[in-house]
Amino acid sequence: MEINVTVVDNGNGKGTYDIRFKWTGSGGTQKGSQSTTVTFKGAGNASLQSVVIPIDRGGCYYNGGNLQTKNGDLITDPGLITGIEVTLSEVSGRMGVC
Repeated sequence: MEINVTVVDNGNGKGTYDIRFKWTGSGGTQKGSQSTTVTFKGAGNASLQSVVIPIDRGGCYYNGGNLQTKNGDLITDPGLITGIEVTLSEVSGRMGVC
């Protein structure tokens, strides 16, 4: 999985995020349920905001993979963000083979 996270500071302690990620089903599975969570981190590794994104597992994606995007408003001051943490859930439910 490739992931890119952009944070835009709009001033006055407000901002937005743009999350873009791409994955392939090559050699893996399709269907079932799975999500990724992007957590914006602050000082002392404190969690400031988490964004849960359902992964589209509707097919086997080859040749560059399946690009998904998620954007929205930050509920924390972008100036407090020092990093991110990305986690991936296990697949649940009925799966098919790619």
